[in-house]
Amino acid sequence: AVIEAMSCGLPILYSSSGGVPELVGKNSGIGLKVSENWEKINVPTKQEIHEGILKIMDKEKSMSECARERAVKLFDIHSWIKRHEEVFDFLINNS
Repeated sequence: AVIEAMSCGLPILYSSSGGVPELVGKNSGIGLKVSENWEKINVPTKQEIHEGILKIMDKEKSMSECARERAVKLFDIHSWIKRHEEVFDFLINNS
């Protein structure tokens, strides 16, 4: 869902945990700090969410452009297919 939103040019407001920060990058959204805990799910406070939304509104145009650019550059299906073809070609030709 994150990559699809970015491909539409939507800045991302997310809990900064797991793999999401790697998907979004530094300029495509706002990561809200949450404490990591394997036993309990932690979520940002309402105030943190409110502040994150305001930050996105302030930088909406640049974040939108960065989100779209990042999604196309890193997650485009054609690049994914091409890379897999290269890997399979290498494995077939070197076995």
